[in-house]
Amino acid sequence: MFRITTSSVLVLTSVGVACAGQIQIGGTNGLTSSYISSGCSGTPPCVAGSLGTLSAATEGSYDAVLFSGAHNGATTPTPPTGTVTDTTNFVTFSLINDGAGKNVWSLPDVVDPNPNTMTVPVGVFGVTDVYTMINDELASGGLTAANSPYRDLTLVFNFGTTSNATTTESVLVKPINSGNSPTASASGEVRNAVNCTTPPTSCGGVASPASGPLATTSSAATFVNGTASSAIGVQTNNLYSFDYTSASGSYANSPGGTVFLDDQGFLLGDISLAALGAGDTNLNTYLVSVQIREVGVTAAPGEAVGLSAITVLTTPEPSAALLFLAGLGAIGLARCRRKA
Repeated sequence: MFRITTSSVLVLTSVGVACAGQIQIGGTNGLTSSYISSGCSGTPPCVAGSLGTLSAATEGSYDAVLFSGAHNGATTPTPPTGTVTDTTNFVTFSLINDGAGKNVWSLPDVVDPNPNTMTVPVGVFGVTDVYTMINDELASGGLTAANSPYRDLTLVFNFGTTSNATTTESVLVKPINSGNSPTASASGEVRNAVNCTTPPTSCGGVASPASGPLATTSSAATFVNGTASSAIGVQTNNLYSFDYTSASGSYANSPGGTVFLDDQGFLLGDISLAALGAGDTNLNTYLVSVQIREVGVTAAPGEAVGLSAITVLTTPEPSAALLFLAGLGAIGLARCRRKA
């Protein structure tokens, strides 16, 4: 028998934890234009060749894109910069730092079954959960599960056997927008960045802005390679809010309300990815990329999805786990020799 000192365990545990945990996609500057367009440039956790696409997405500021000129007297919103933490679910996001106040990607909808699709390169092994910071701009009612093959916001998680695989298996997730209901109070995983306190027709003339609450614990319809699968669990939380008294821009007719920044955690569990290989799941493959889609299908209500950040939670890569076990074995062997 041998004993391992507490300090030895702590050292080895820290090595294992360093290879697992949270990864803010895009690094300290978040989802910059350079990161999405040029990929990871060989910098861990991604590798060169894993590239993204912007599609119709444009980069702008919260105030101009999501908050639509909301202000309280002479005071304007002061959204967070650098990092922001979901203190309920203990997840930290790196916000976009692309200069000139650009901190959010806006992706408009289209009247077409082929949606605008923004692809964010990831290239991370063993992803257990994907956390996004997404809010809608001018989300209106009418696009429900009953009358649309797509909800207006659709996420696609692409998995492969390498970090930049070109052959992948897709997991499509359809979160519910809180405004996609005949009633403005319906809850969902994604809500409008501006919550009007007056009747919907007063808020920029939009028929039914998404002013419903977040569904803090819910589930989202899920499809693996186009086949319906068990729904993925979703956790949401409000990260930032600001009460305004009037607004210009898209919400020029709104005399007051609240602006929000929220996050959504998609809890993947153990998803079978049999098309990649026998026994393959999200836990032993790479999340190659995340795609964000916005589609109006039969009617374009003029909304757009606003993407701020993505953070993934992971398990250690096999090499890290083997290194951890090898370290334990080495300590044990040294103890045995010392006793001999």
